[in-house]
Amino acid sequence: MIAGLNPLLRGWGGCFSFSQGHELKVLDGWIRRRLRCLLWAQRKTQARRFKELRRRGVGETSARAASSSSKGAWRLSLSQGPHA
Repeated sequence: MIAGLNPLLRGWGGCFSFSQGHELKVLDGWIRRRLRCLLWAQRKTQARRFKELRRRGVGETSARAASSSSKGAWRLSLSQGPHA
C-alpha cells in the first residue's frame, strides 16, 4: 500500500509544495495516522496486537493496555506511544 502511495504523494507534493507548505504537513500527518489505523486493524486479535507491540519494543504493561483497549483503531492511532 505504501509503495503504491509514494509516487502519487511525491508527485502531488512536488507540484504544490511551494504554495501549500502548511497543508502538506497536515496532509502528511493525516496519511501517517490513517496508515497506523490500517495496520492496527489488520492485527485483528488482542494477542497479535500485543505480540507486535512487544516486538517493536513497547513495554509489557503499555502493550497490554493498548492491545486490550476498547477504543477504536482511529482513536488509538492518535495516541502517543511510549517512544514519543
